[in-house]
Amino acid sequence: MHLREQLRQFYNDQSKHARYQSIPAFVQEALGYQEQLDDLWRSDKPRYRYLEDFLERISFTSVMDVGANTGYFSLSLAHRFPRVTVYAVEMHANHVQFMQLISRHFHLPNLKIVQKPLLLENAEIFPSADVLLLFNVLHHAGVDFDQGAVTSPADFESYAVPYLSHLSRKFTYLVFQMGYNWGGDKRRPIVAVDDDVQKARLSFRMLQAGGWKTVEIAYPRLVKRRYVYFPASHDYLLSLQNDHLPGIARYLSTLPLEEHSEFYRRPIFICRSVFSPSHH
Repeated sequence: MHLREQLRQFYNDQSKHARYQSIPAFVQEALGYQEQLDDLWRSDKPRYRYLEDFLERISFTSVMDVGANTGYFSLSLAHRFPRVTVYAVEMHANHVQFMQLISRHFHLPNLKIVQKPLLLENAEIFPSADVLLLFNVLHHAGVDFDQGAVTSPADFESYAVPYLSHLSRKFTYLVFQMGYNWGGDKRRPIVAVDDDVQKARLSFRMLQAGGWKTVEIAYPRLVKRRYVYFPASHDYLLSLQNDHLPGIARYLSTLPLEEHSEFYRRPIFICRSVFSPSHH
């Protein structure tokens, strides 16, 4: 079977998170293989551009991508930064196979696949890394992993804080985004879809209580039918630090978030651990 067909089979396996991520650009160009996704509903590309811009501003030698799915971020980073060790943490067997096929074909020895979930109770056995990617994973706790640790949306914050706290002792930087429906179920919101103020407050509060200092927050704008993430103003960050509701609401009112899909109403937080050397 041709590599493209093998990849297509693993990618389209009908599992809960199948057909979720884009195909890395270098794979598309070399193999002529792509999958059609609606970039105006959700897309990895603008987040990857923002992530790459951040990484080019810091010194790092390792990245861990938790909930790597089919590896858009893990594979793209391993290819872009060949001297950086990239850990792809993914428990779904077909997604692992997808990444392994690409890693072997393109000779990416710096990609290390960890086929197990990062749970509240096993965080200490995972390797440390300079940068942790936690993209749209945490709201699945209690449903897709750590079953029983979260029994309802009301329990979510009390679970998330110790989870984030464990991670703040192992990683220096965190790039964080979450959904606000528990387990991805729109019938069980953690925060209402149109309440952007509370989304920002909840995430900021959890991160701060979990040992993470937020240094940048980004929201997308639609530029020529392409989403681009821009850092929020310093005043907005101060408003969140002070929990100043008028300031938070004032900044968010300048963004046309109500015109975006639910996915694009999820801010991206860049944080540094309070336990990293710069905070001592």
